[in-house]
Order: sequence, then C-alpha cells, then structure tokens
Amino acid sequence: APDLAIPVLPSRSIPATVAFYARLGFSGGAHDFDAGYAILTRGSVELHFFAHPELRAAESHAGCYLRVADVDAVYEAFAAA
Repeated sequence: APDLAIPVLPSRSIPATVAFYARLGFSGGAHDFDAGYAILTRGSVELHFFAHPELRAAESHAGCYLRVADVDAVYEAFAAA
C-alpha cells in the first residue's frame, strides 16, 4: 500500500458529524470502543474525528485538503446532497 496520512479533525458532535458526512456518501461512524471518535470513508478518502464539544469553528485552524481524481464528479455529488 502507498504511504498515507489520515487527518484527525475536531468535532463538536460526533453524531452530527457522522450524519453530515453520511449525506455526502461517507460510510463508517463512531468507533466501536469510543463514541467520542469516528472513522469515515468515501472511496479512498478516510477522515477521523475526535469529540471536541468546546470547539469554536470560527477560531479553529484545523482543516485538510481532499485531492480527488475527478473534482467535477465529487462537486456534483456533494452539491446534490
């Protein structure tokens, strides 16, 4: 397998984050052993989230880039969601 980095991002609500990404076609959910941690995948994209209820999104510098082979197809899928 190629080298890989997986972002671990903060989430104010793991259930809300899982529901949002499910609408975008991601599968997965809260970790079986830790409801405060989620692993979500869509194709070869894998995102991890940890619970951070005090997160203030406007003050956060967390983020990641998703590089995809067909940005138009991903845009259309996300826009339809």
